[in-house]
Amino acid sequence: MCEEAGDTVLRGVPLSSQPGEPIIAWVKHGPSVTIYEALTQDWAARGLNAKPETSVRVPRVHAFFSSTATSGRFSLAVGHIVMEYIDAPDCAEEDVTVVAHVVQALIDIRGPNSAPGHVGGGPVMHNFFVSDQVSPFIYI
Repeated sequence: MCEEAGDTVLRGVPLSSQPGEPIIAWVKHGPSVTIYEALTQDWAARGLNAKPETSVRVPRVHAFFSSTATSGRFSLAVGHIVMEYIDAPDCAEEDVTVVAHVVQALIDIRGPNSAPGHVGGGPVMHNFFVSDQVSPFIYI
């Protein structure tokens, strides 16, 4: 299903029990989707969803897996995060105050240690790293 969806703007595929039934999960996929992202997302979900005073929700991660996409002579690893589906409206420009509150809630989450990067270790991925967008260091 992910392969058929291609590189869409949403970069994901909704899952339901039967066609036309409510969405029960979302699968985010792509070459830059990693196990490190899945671990970090699940850490944030557990931290925020355990705080009844916050209105911020982060989808829990159900599973992560990777596959190989082949195009001609090239193979590319593609990560897939199967996550809880949270039905929420898209943000608009007038939602800046709400978005600022959400960003602050995410900033306030502390990782299991002081190492930079993802929960569970791994390289930092950012467009700051010009060649392949991956830091030359693995953080643990």
